[in-house]
Amino acid sequence: MSAFNTVLFVLAAVGFYICWFSAKAIYLHQQGIPILHRNGMATPFFIWPFFFFFGLMIISGSLPGLLGHPMWLVDMVFSLIFHSIGS
Repeated sequence: MSAFNTVLFVLAAVGFYICWFSAKAIYLHQQGIPILHRNGMATPFFIWPFFFFFGLMIISGSLPGLLGHPMWLVDMVFSLIFHSIGS
């Protein structure tokens, strides 16, 4: 495993953690239990979906490099898009 793959793996793990924590915060907020800061202030609810999608963007950005050649997935997606537009 090269150093680049290690960095991508750590980024994907951070993305999974962000998604897990924000999903937990959304669930707890729906149950009426807010996530509190050290000063006792609660985080507004609309913040957590942004964190969730930010974690998904980190995961989706690191997956092509972990799956093999970094441009392989991008080339496949663009070929599918342009093939569907052309036909």
